[in-house]
Amino acid sequence: MMRVIGHAVHGEWCGSRVFPIRCRYCDKSIYLFTCNCGCSVLFDDLGVPWPKHLCAEYLIDKFGFSRSQIDSLVNKRAEELGLEIPEIDHLFQEKIVQKKSWDDPIKKINPEENGKKDVVGMIREIVDGINPYKKLCVQRGSIAESQLGKIIPAIVKQITIHAGMTGESQIESYTFWISSDTEISNEIHRGDIVSAKLKSFSVLGCDIFWLADSMSILD
Repeated sequence: MMRVIGHAVHGEWCGSRVFPIRCRYCDKSIYLFTCNCGCSVLFDDLGVPWPKHLCAEYLIDKFGFSRSQIDSLVNKRAEELGLEIPEIDHLFQEKIVQKKSWDDPIKKINPEENGKKDVVGMIREIVDGINPYKKLCVQRGSIAESQLGKIIPAIVKQITIHAGMTGESQIESYTFWISSDTEISNEIHRGDIVSAKLKSFSVLGCDIFWLADSMSILD
């Protein structure tokens, strides 16, 4: 799908993506648009007309506007709407404190029996030196230990990917393991955009887990 942001045209080809965040100035739930072209924009909502987030505190900090300039803009807007300043202030206050019925912006995708998933997203976390036997509470000499030894090494890396494209209001989060011995596991870094083929596995008496069958870094 194509998106027009300002004078630029964006889409899946430039890795455009959106992340739900909170404004550090007014604490409102907003969206951060970013892409491989280097564009970065804050939006109040997604979709046409793509309203940019421009709270007073952000304008002052980002563009050096003074409080008097902000007040001037408020006065002008009040005049356009035929409202008194206190009414404008009230509307602004309502807008800031209004609670929208948000879905959880990040949804953890847990593995299911015999599950498979092709995922494209950004690496948000890499944890080295994970012992899957310890994480799964596998007892020595157990059937589970024998089963696990056939599908995964003793030490793995734990990767968390956030997957979501432009226009989506919810980000899917996948946490999985990958062998520390693979070449790709030593090349990836936090923030990389990657493609991963995940499979779910289970051993006797343990929780199901995601394991990367393959993974590659996208340019």
